[in-house]
Amino acid sequence: MAEHELAVPIEPEEWFTPGSLFNAIPIREYGLDPAHPGRDNPHCVVPARKIYTKADDGLRQPWSGLVFMNPPFGGRRSDERLAEKSGGKILLVGPSGVGKTWTLHTLSRKLLASTLVLDIDAGLIAVRDLQFASVRPRTWDDCRNLACVLGGPNPALPATAAYSEAHFNELMKDGELAPLTSYSILFIDSVTAASRLCFTQAEQQPEAFTDRGRKDLRAIYGIHGRGMLGWFHQFQHARERTVIFVAVLEKNTDELNISTWQPQIEGAKTGRELPAIVDEIITMQWVDFGDRNPTRAFVCTNPNPWGYPAKDRSGKLEQLEPPSLGALIEKLIGPGQRKPFNVVSPEQHAQN
Repeated sequence: MAEHELAVPIEPEEWFTPGSLFNAIPIREYGLDPAHPGRDNPHCVVPARKIYTKADDGLRQPWSGLVFMNPPFGGRRSDERLAEKSGGKILLVGPSGVGKTWTLHTLSRKLLASTLVLDIDAGLIAVRDLQFASVRPRTWDDCRNLACVLGGPNPALPATAAYSEAHFNELMKDGELAPLTSYSILFIDSVTAASRLCFTQAEQQPEAFTDRGRKDLRAIYGIHGRGMLGWFHQFQHARERTVIFVAVLEKNTDELNISTWQPQIEGAKTGRELPAIVDEIITMQWVDFGDRNPTRAFVCTNPNPWGYPAKDRSGKLEQLEPPSLGALIEKLIGPGQRKPFNVVSPEQHAQN
């Protein structure tokens, strides 16, 4: 309830509806209160014939008739929120061969020890001299299982759905998957390869075929888009973990001869919505500063002179940062202050 509303606050999450409100409503009895504190609580005056308490888990019980519900209301104090561990969600894009996987060399021993690499690309030759933990998913089911374990269960999903509590609980019985929850940094190499695995599975679903048995591309891309976005959302909600999504960067030219740089991911829907899911978009690219001696750099903010994808939700990064993933992570999760928020439109940037 808001501060201006009448309520009976007892505990931080318990705000009881006052009797005066029930007296003003011409309803003498409700069929069910699924969020009741118990008949022995003198502060709760809900006129309900049947109740579910916390012990009953009302969301899992059948509901019927006229229902009244005032669910537990509460939030975290600011000091609790500030003390909570949180990691950034980073999309690292760059052309093939620029050294995206190689950036693991820039992690300190401490960071590398807490890093789990999801080797979907089967392309770790650039870091074969490093010691780190890795897993090698070969199918889309493997990818989803890892996302479920590392992102945790989604309580809003039914038991039959991927990422549900039932899915999570079953996977945690696996002696190889359960220990993976100890890693705080996830390096997913790459989402380009993951999107291809997802597309392969989408093609095989019953919904992917018409009544005549032909492949329905629109249905396939719909299945694929939902699958990819659900997968990304799983990692997005792994709040305490830093997740680096690696993708190939490609230049696309449309029918009007307008070129744009975009992550190489199957399906347009995923590419459109991914920027809203991640906190940071970093382009690793060769940058020429006018001396004809290109050097690798992280392009971190947008707009930028090259038109590369970039985004900095943290407010801590400069437009160009050294190509050090370790330094970038330390800067993002460290105690540094945000830069002043100056709004510059792309048009103003072009004029300058």
